[in-house]
Amino acid sequence: MTVISPLPCDQRLSLKSLNSDQPAMLKFTNAMVQPVIIRWLNYDGELDTHPYLINTILPGSSMVISTFVTHPFVVTDKAGNCLRIFKPNPEPSLAIIK
Repeated sequence: MTVISPLPCDQRLSLKSLNSDQPAMLKFTNAMVQPVIIRWLNYDGELDTHPYLINTILPGSSMVISTFVTHPFVVTDKAGNCLRIFKPNPEPSLAIIK
C-alpha cells in the first residue's frame, strides 16, 4: 500500500471528481486526537451531502473507501473546517491524517 501525501486545503476550490473510469482503494487512518470527517468532492466540486458519503473516523481508527482515481476527498473537523485533501492513486493507497 502506497502512503499518499495530502494536498493543501487552498486547492479545494480547483478540485472536483472527473469520472468514474479507474477504480481505486483508499484507506484513511486518523492519527489525530480528534474525530475527523471524510467527504467526497463531487463532479461539481461540491462537498457531497449524501449521508452515506459522509464518514466520521474516530482517533486511532481507520476505514477503507472504494472509489475512483479522479475522486478527491476532503478531511474536515466537526465544524467543517478543511484539514487535508487526498486524491487516490491507481494502486491501493493509505492516507494518514495527522
